[in-house]
Amino acid sequence: MTTISQPKHDGFPCDSTNPPTEETYITDRWQEPLFIEGGDPFDLSGGCTLDGMPTSCSAFNRMIWSESVNTQYQGIYTRNNNGGLQPLQLPIRYLGLGMYLYDDVRLTWAGEPTSVVRLGQTNNKPTLDMIKKALTICIPQLYPHYELVNFTPTKKPVGANGKSEVDDKFNGVTKLRDKTNGIEFDIVNDPTPPDTRPFSYLQASLQKGGITDLENPWWNYTSPVRDEVNFLQPGEIRYKKLWVDGGFRFVRTQIHELGAALGTGPITRTLPNGERLTLGGIEWTYHGGDYTVPPNDLDPTHPDNGPALEDCVGREVYKMTGDTPAPGPF
Repeated sequence: MTTISQPKHDGFPCDSTNPPTEETYITDRWQEPLFIEGGDPFDLSGGCTLDGMPTSCSAFNRMIWSESVNTQYQGIYTRNNNGGLQPLQLPIRYLGLGMYLYDDVRLTWAGEPTSVVRLGQTNNKPTLDMIKKALTICIPQLYPHYELVNFTPTKKPVGANGKSEVDDKFNGVTKLRDKTNGIEFDIVNDPTPPDTRPFSYLQASLQKGGITDLENPWWNYTSPVRDEVNFLQPGEIRYKKLWVDGGFRFVRTQIHELGAALGTGPITRTLPNGERLTLGGIEWTYHGGDYTVPPNDLDPTHPDNGPALEDCVGREVYKMTGDTPAPGPF
């Protein structure tokens, strides 16, 4: 009988017996990470990727939990130690249930770090005169039967005591002229809503910024703590330099409610006695036959026309300052 010996690559003969059956891939690599746990970049079984490259989900989650994965914001920069600009980077956070959050939400709050620099913004500061000039353009553009006569801004009611002789000095007043008949009238924005208003009005005033009652659109309301609310409205995000950084949050709400008072289309309410009452803004009420509520892309689902006016004003002011509005949607 002839025995054939098959040498291995190192010159030693091969064992003719089968490999030990008690050894497995796991026991053989006991001290080493397994493919699915150690991050084999070619193992796609988890479906996770990082910077476009496949990675194991366990490794990805460990990096997320340690805040080692950042997102970079296009067009937003911070100053480095040498005074130069560097792209802003903030960590991506894991919320659980497969949901992740990147911190652009923080950048829309009033407390945005002063070190943040947004491209498309200049050092030109918006002014009240710019806002008035914008209103002279936007009011006849959106509400063709009216023109601006005078504009007094709403002020924060510091020292309000519930007495009209004191509180009314904080009111903002917009004087308009009806171009068809020359009649002038005022639309008042009151930052001290009385406690006798229905709960729904106070709730809206405190949480959303303001309210206009179409039964009396000539007198509307702004929250007395409007500047203390961290939640930003779409207009305050798109035109943050104007409304928030410029200190015009009360004025923005005043302009928003001015748009609601002028331009809201017909709304039908059912009264407690079953009677149906149709109401609308001033433009629709007196010139409804030849008036169409202008659309807006700032807050398209908003129930009144306030966003259209504040968007127009913000856009015109930014033309004066040379700034670029933040892109939406918001």
